[in-house]
Amino acid sequence: MSLPLEDENNIISRMDHKGKRNVIDIYAAEDGERPFITFKYHISGREEGYPGAVSNTPTYILMSETTMKLNMEASAENKNTPINLAQNTYWNLAGNAS
Repeated sequence: MSLPLEDENNIISRMDHKGKRNVIDIYAAEDGERPFITFKYHISGREEGYPGAVSNTPTYILMSETTMKLNMEASAENKNTPINLAQNTYWNLAGNAS
């Protein structure tokens, strides 16, 4: 398996879609004590250089007015596949005018 390096010896993200549209399932719950949103992205075997199919599921949970929790899960479905999840979300806390 070979993945392209983006930052010297690191792979920062692996989203080489070559113009292809990808489907991301979204599940959300606004009601209740802890609102959340979950994104599920499925990568079929050999797509993006992985040896097998992979499902990646991050969930953002509002724990309070000032705290958010992130749960990240990934699973290889049909072949042993190395997976190392990283979170690199950037939030614009200054609003859309910044």
